[in-house]
Amino acid sequence: MSAWQFQTRDEFKQVLHLEFPEDVAEEWLSSHPDRSGLSYGYLLHIWTKP
Repeated sequence: MSAWQFQTRDEFKQVLHLEFPEDVAEEWLSSHPDRSGLSYGYLLHIWTKP
């Protein structure tokens, strides 16, 4: 797990708009009006030949 946490919501908004398309960033921001950060994780898949 990892996280982005910012001092202000404006800083957070700027980063979301850099990293994601505007509609995705705006939808997330409007769904979470009190947040100034988020946490996330990665899942790694390894494919091997039979």
